[in-house]
Amino acid sequence: MQSISKTRIQGLKSHMRGIKKTGSVEEYLTKLRNVAKSLAALDYPVSDDDYVQAIIEGLTKEYHGFTASVMAKFGSFSTTEAKSFLQAYDEMIHQTKNLGQPLPVANLTQQYFQPIQRGGGRRGRGGRFNRGGRNSWQNN
Repeated sequence: MQSISKTRIQGLKSHMRGIKKTGSVEEYLTKLRNVAKSLAALDYPVSDDDYVQAIIEGLTKEYHGFTASVMAKFGSFSTTEAKSFLQAYDEMIHQTKNLGQPLPVANLTQQYFQPIQRGGGRRGRGGRFNRGGRNSWQNN
């Protein structure tokens, strides 16, 4: 019986890592939650870190901003926080699609970070306060 449980646990863990978001966020989270419940029923609860990792791994490219944010704070997100953040991010994606605008994250990057213009000053090395090198970026 114990070997059957171990095999079942490994199968469920593999299945959880393979779940991809193909429908709504709610459907996606429900699929993950069902697998997590099945694992818990086998006395193998899923840790927050493993659950958050499973959420991240199944997302599409349009959730890159969410993934980057979670990875930057990995280990400090609970499962509940990650789910709430994902639902809010999904709502933001749908709102910006309806308005026909790029995601605010991309907008922020385009608006505030511009390459430093080289040239001017003495011998083409930049002005008095321009100390940037080849790939310098400045926050305007």
